[in-house]
Amino acid sequence: MERDRKNHNDKKALTGLAGSWGRAPHYQFSSKFPFPNQKRKNRKDKAMDGEERVLRLQKKLEHWIEHNKEHAESFRKAAREAEEIGLVEVSRRLDDAATRMEEISAVLAAAMERTSQ
Repeated sequence: MERDRKNHNDKKALTGLAGSWGRAPHYQFSSKFPFPNQKRKNRKDKAMDGEERVLRLQKKLEHWIEHNKEHAESFRKAAREAEEIGLVEVSRRLDDAATRMEEISAVLAAAMERTSQ
């Protein structure tokens, strides 16, 4: 019985279910949950040629541009809502944030154009 309990506790410890016994949670050992102080070593980067790396960068830029567009739209929607409830200053600042987000997207688009030269 004691042996079974020990094995059970060991399994719990390995999976992060051990409670607050000073052991690290299971997600710290998973590549699905990187922590800011951990750098991933991407060996694929070194193996990729220049064209593949450019394509990868272009995809990132496309994603960021689209993501910023979505943010700008949500800022404008929130600005309209703020104005409807009388928060004029908040509305103005949200519109300003949307404009700046669009400016950032323009800078990213210019960078994207440079990748194809």
